[in-house]
Amino acid sequence: VSTQSTGSDTETMGKRVQIYHIAVTRHSDGVSVASLPVDKGLSSKNSCDRIVNDSIKDIRDKTRVRQGVPFAYDYHENGARVGVFWDAETNAVFTAIAAPAATSQWLKTLVQRLRDDFVEAASVDRIDSSSENGLKKDFEQSTKKTVTSFQEDPDHVLQVQKVKASLNEVREITLENIAAVLVQSVLLSFQSELLIF
Repeated sequence: VSTQSTGSDTETMGKRVQIYHIAVTRHSDGVSVASLPVDKGLSSKNSCDRIVNDSIKDIRDKTRVRQGVPFAYDYHENGARVGVFWDAETNAVFTAIAAPAATSQWLKTLVQRLRDDFVEAASVDRIDSSSENGLKKDFEQSTKKTVTSFQEDPDHVLQVQKVKASLNEVREITLENIAAVLVQSVLLSFQSELLIF
């Protein structure tokens, strides 16, 4: 029914990308503790509840999604794009279903941000013990700002993500350089001590 996207993520997505549905599903038993149609008409039309269930099935079948690695794919049956993130800390699966204009990188970033927002609002214990849709209100409130910003200005979201990635890369290089200088300093100090003896 679905395949991994092969489209380019370097293209702009335009002024607005519609998110149809977002969900948090407990991996252990497949219960959606929060399933939220962002656009009720498009969520229903695109069978988003079924897509969420199919994503859980994919994880259980170990076909595509791995824990801790965001994944995006096309759902060919209706043209929707799907982003999935199976979080190790919460053992929950975060799913976002959007319009075909959504790029893979945008979807991957979205599901990770949904996870971050939701974990701030709901503890792991609450996720573990919640009934079906028991955390829907918390999920909606905690992710409202993220959903709005991702829909209204998708290109800006990707630009911010690229800047953050660049800053992280610079940070890692800087830390490696500092570590190398410290090691070199210790070696020089050790050599100086040997010369004194």
